[in-house]
Amino acid sequence: MIKAFSSPAHYVQGNDVFSHPKEYFENLGKQPLLLCDDIVW
Repeated sequence: MIKAFSSPAHYVQGNDVFSHPKEYFENLGKQPLLLCDDIVW
């Protein structure tokens, strides 16, 4: 079985990321998909 992982070239994490969403998400397109869980968000 092949397991593959792909991620963007840029990773952002921190308390204020969602306070300024345009700054971080505008280059992801018009409808980015954000996957979160109760541990990693």
